[in-house]
Amino acid sequence: MLKEIRKKRNISQGQLSKLSNVPIRMIQQWEQGSRNIDGANINYLTSLSIVLGCKIEDIVENKNVKEKLKNIYRKE
Repeated sequence: MLKEIRKKRNISQGQLSKLSNVPIRMIQQWEQGSRNIDGANINYLTSLSIVLGCKIEDIVENKNVKEKLKNIYRKE
């Protein structure tokens, strides 16, 4: 999902890295599927979601993680 959202926003990996302070190599690995974004540092996920203008649950892949995040948002 990260790659699709990034491309919709017309942001390069380099720009996303710079704006979010997330290492470009991590962004590349998440987009290639060689690293699981579901286990990413919450600070990275938060920063990416702010830059991309989306919710963290839109970025993660695992359905259980998505549901947990939705429940957290609903409680606030």
